[in-house]
Amino acid sequence: MMDAALVIMKTFFPWGADTFISIKTELISLFKAAMEAEDLGLRVNGIEAYASFVCGVEPKHNKELTELLPVVLASCWDIVKKDIDLASRALGCLADISETEPKFYKRHWEILFEGVMQLASAKPMYSALI
Repeated sequence: MMDAALVIMKTFFPWGADTFISIKTELISLFKAAMEAEDLGLRVNGIEAYASFVCGVEPKHNKELTELLPVVLASCWDIVKKDIDLASRALGCLADISETEPKFYKRHWEILFEGVMQLASAKPMYSALI
């Protein structure tokens, strides 16, 4: 059921994320639980819903959301090592955030850069993403 809820959320958030600001703490818990799940598909759906929410809300609401970024990056890296197709979807979300909210990564720049460098060094997986 969590999977279906995340899919619906990621579709709805670009147009209605601000409606959910009052339950942002609960959403953050839901995103985190999804990204820490064993199921890689659930993780990707969690990342996609998270990215959709980040891109859909006003930037002033993103402070608490940035605190989840280390979990997002760790989950992405784990997905990259296990499933290249799912990794492409997850990494696309990071690109979407950087295009829509470029300042979002500011507080975690070092973690993001380390993750990018890990991807660059994983040549077989990285080359498959291009």
